[in-house]
Amino acid sequence: ISADKCSQLHQVGDAIVSAAMHMLKNYHSNDNPAARIYLEIRGKYMTTSLENLATASINTSRRKDTSVYREGSSGISTYASGIEGMCLAEYENVSRIFPGEDRGAVFEATCRSALGHFASTLKELNTIVKSRTMSDCFLAFEIIDLVTPLSYRLDSHTGHLKSQFTDALRPIRETSRSSLTEILETTRALAASTTTLPSDGASIPLVSETASRLHAVSTFSRPVSSLLSSIGDGNWRASSQLTNSSNPSLLSMNIGPETENPTLLSHYLVDIVEALLSTLEAKARSIHRTKSLQGCFLANSVAILDSAVRSSTDLGMYLGIAPHSSKLEQWRKKAATLYMDGWKEISIHLLDQINTKSNPATASNRISGSAGDSAAIVKSLSGK
Repeated sequence: ISADKCSQLHQVGDAIVSAAMHMLKNYHSNDNPAARIYLEIRGKYMTTSLENLATASINTSRRKDTSVYREGSSGISTYASGIEGMCLAEYENVSRIFPGEDRGAVFEATCRSALGHFASTLKELNTIVKSRTMSDCFLAFEIIDLVTPLSYRLDSHTGHLKSQFTDALRPIRETSRSSLTEILETTRALAASTTTLPSDGASIPLVSETASRLHAVSTFSRPVSSLLSSIGDGNWRASSQLTNSSNPSLLSMNIGPETENPTLLSHYLVDIVEALLSTLEAKARSIHRTKSLQGCFLANSVAILDSAVRSSTDLGMYLGIAPHSSKLEQWRKKAATLYMDGWKEISIHLLDQINTKSNPATASNRISGSAGDSAAIVKSLSGK
């Protein structure tokens, strides 16, 4: 609202309050009729203005394909930006129209309906995420990455609304926390449920899918690192640590930049790699009959993961640096050892040496190792 209109509304509000004080016997300062009129009109205006953005956020988050969610695919970022802008604008309006002692209460009351609608939208998005955790948990990470700093910015500027945004975010945060364990366990389960492997030692789609998932996790490093910090190093391996809703410290904590720990993210990504490759190695031993084929399959799988690390700056920051990079190197060496094992028996014969020397008595008549000698020697060799 323009400055001149705010000035007029300020005067009108004072007049309404003055009249109420004279006309109402039981008038109380908390019962400001001007504030009631204002928040009723402006609150409805805020909610109506943001309604389309809320609907768009839900519609753009419902996807038919099962590919990993890409950052920015949902309209939630536009919705979050819109509600932040309207809250900031409304705080400016309220600050110009109402006296200092009323501003906080009027501001929060005016935003209440819009924030309630925002919370309902996040609940619906949370339902979408829970139905497709392996592909859409990254939408939950994006929401945390958007809303958490938003709440800090509003609190810094207005001194209000941080707790409301924290409450709205709670279902998404709980789902995000549990999804970290679900990614790990489901990756292992999918690898274990594999019934066939390519007969030529090629890798399987699950490895490429996992590589995409690793990249997506590293893209949302800030919210994921904060969530891992709230869980504790290694606790993501046990789902019981994350589903205990009686632990208030996990459900009510505010996730901010100060809680991030990049080392934990490296540990988490290494655990996913280890769960995938160790399970696939066991599966290869049971399906492929020769160690060479097992090693070929494992080497191809490692190559896909290694390529993902090398081609992604984000993922390289966590899996491409020492000591975390040693995990893939260990698997690469194990694959090479398995592959070479099948060549041991062959290499013994390939590297065997037979020296053909001529009889000294006939040395002057023919050259050592001539065609005649070689033909005789080759003819006497076994099939091996």
